[in-house]
Amino acid sequence: MPMNSTNDHDKIRDGALAQPHGATGAGGAEADEDWRLLNAPDAAGNPAAADGGDDKSLPKVILLGDSIRLGYQNHVRDALRGRARVLFPPENSRFAQYLLRFIGNWQNDGGWGNDASIVHWNAGLWDCLRVDGDGPMTPMPFYRDLLARIHRRLRMRFPSAKLVFATTTPIDESRCAHPELFERRNAEIEEINAAAREVLGPLGEDFDDLYKIMASAPPSDHSDLTHWNTPSGTRRIGDAVARCILRLL
Repeated sequence: MPMNSTNDHDKIRDGALAQPHGATGAGGAEADEDWRLLNAPDAAGNPAAADGGDDKSLPKVILLGDSIRLGYQNHVRDALRGRARVLFPPENSRFAQYLLRFIGNWQNDGGWGNDASIVHWNAGLWDCLRVDGDGPMTPMPFYRDLLARIHRRLRMRFPSAKLVFATTTPIDESRCAHPELFERRNAEIEEINAAAREVLGPLGEDFDDLYKIMASAPPSDHSDLTHWNTPSGTRRIGDAVARCILRLL
């Protein structure tokens, strides 16, 4: 079922939520609160800055993830301009094991320091990929172990950060032309998301349920069988990530 286009997914524009005018119905109160958070004056009484991306006094937010993250990172950075410094590595984070290996490199090379307020991360689409009729690239027991190790590594490198796992987003299975060669399955994506909750929930991580949000998006939000790089898709997923971060700052 497509999302209601009048709800707060469509209210973040160019770095700020569009001010609600008597919003009613589902999402109205939530949209009012999001607008208040993003546009509230700072401690000195100054209105939210139009451009604060390089302001070192702002809380740091780090985004980690695969090409889905690459698709929404700029939207999130612009939506939170003046409220947070949004940082991310220049490359695709790929498999869970790749993310585990390179967290330290990205932190050091990017000059992120260890004082991030939020780390919003995902790994999963590369791990559940099937190639040439074989099983998932990362077997489930290994994936679960990697999630726990990533959590420990993030906690070590960013000791005061709130850690948020973004669930892996669904694919458009109708566009999978040659599943015998290259395939992902939504049923398996749901399994890895459930595993993430089982592993990371007891460790105190928050969750950004991007799977649920994007599963209700219209097919036109997909740019291909995996990605959301259409204007409406980028806006929908980017707004969701920005909202999640706002509520945790």
